[in-house]
Amino acid sequence: MVYVDGGVTVRTRSGRNVTVGVPELAGLAERLAGRQAILDGELVVCRGGMVDFYALGGRMAATHPVSVRAASAQLPVTFVAFDVLWLDGDVTGRPLAERKALLDGLALAGPAWVTNRWHRDDGEALFAACVQHGHEGVVAKRVDGRYLPGKRSA
Repeated sequence: MVYVDGGVTVRTRSGRNVTVGVPELAGLAERLAGRQAILDGELVVCRGGMVDFYALGGRMAATHPVSVRAASAQLPVTFVAFDVLWLDGDVTGRPLAERKALLDGLALAGPAWVTNRWHRDDGEALFAACVQHGHEGVVAKRVDGRYLPGKRSA
């Protein structure tokens, strides 16, 4: 989760504050120009055009300012936003389609952040393409679904 309120705070799924380890995201507060937001997403490190989960683990181990700077230069992190939970107010009760429209309206395309594209049509074809390119899989959600913190469905 990325919390933006004049600054940027980054927390893992377990709630651990990892902000110091991802200085690349500091500019996100300026990009949102004074808006308050909570964005759900994924931190990724890419190598050769593919997400490298092992590289992310090594990257997040850096906590000292000198090692963070070195790691940031060697293995830059990108935040891929896929949902918005707060945008100048709680939006978790709104359907996914509305939250995606709000997220798209933020136009998050920066040096270390991007909005994940979402597809509403052929899930089977999308899954087949992911398998073909060696991606881990697809997350599917109901477009009319509300955000339920901590809940995962089959």
